[in-house]
Amino acid sequence: MRVVYRTRTLEKACNLQKDGDRLWGRQIAGKVRLRIEQIRGVDVLAELRLIPGARFHQLTGDRLGQCAMDLTKNWRIIVEPWDELRSEIIGGDVNEEDVRAVRIRDVEDYH
Repeated sequence: MRVVYRTRTLEKACNLQKDGDRLWGRQIAGKVRLRIEQIRGVDVLAELRLIPGARFHQLTGDRLGQCAMDLTKNWRIIVEPWDELRSEIIGGDVNEEDVRAVRIRDVEDYH
C-alpha cells in the first residue's frame, strides 16, 4: 500500500529514527516505524485488520473517515484513506477493499 504524509515533518518523524525518537520517545517511534512497514506491506486497507496486535479500526464522530492502529495502550497512528488519482482524502464511509493508499494524519494519545 502506498503511504503519504500530512506534513513533511511528520514524514521525517515516521521514517527517521532520530526525528521520531525526539518527537515521541524511543518506544513510540519504534512502534510507528513498525506500523508504517506493516501498512506498506499490504495491498488494501482491509488487510490491516489481519495484523496481530494492531487493532485496526475506523473512527466515528468528528473523526469519521479516519482509521487508527494501536501503538501502545493509549497511543495510536491515525490514517486516512487516500485517493492517489486526485491526491485527496477519501471522505465518509469507505470500502476497505478498494483503498490502496493512506495518508498518515497523526501519531497521538487521544484518550
